[in-house]
Amino acid sequence: MIDAARIKNAEDGLGVTFPPVYRAWIRTRNGGTVRFKDETWTVNPIFDDTDRQTMRKTASHVVADTSFVRNYPTFPKGGVSIAQLNVSRLVLVPKADASQLGEQVYYWDPDSDEPELVADDVIALDRR
Repeated sequence: MIDAARIKNAEDGLGVTFPPVYRAWIRTRNGGTVRFKDETWTVNPIFDDTDRQTMRKTASHVVADTSFVRNYPTFPKGGVSIAQLNVSRLVLVPKADASQLGEQVYYWDPDSDEPELVADDVIALDRR
């Protein structure tokens, strides 16, 4: 289980506030996988510097991956990559207040113009 302070560090690093449902979901799992489109996707964890083992396990974290994909011109402005499969991502996007992320999960691919809504929240994504 990842602690709230490390989740807050990730929010600060991304300049966003995660929705409560995502905070609870990532806090208990901090990584792992989800099934989507009949494939296994890697959930981007929150970086954990507790020790070398957890640093290694969380090295490909939500802040690092989001910083990378934000360089793509079609990536949703202010979006956060929560899971990945090759170049495609599952993303949370901002609400009207650009710093507050919405709960809905979108599928984004660099070759598409718009992200596609795929789940009402991360809990619904897990149920798919």
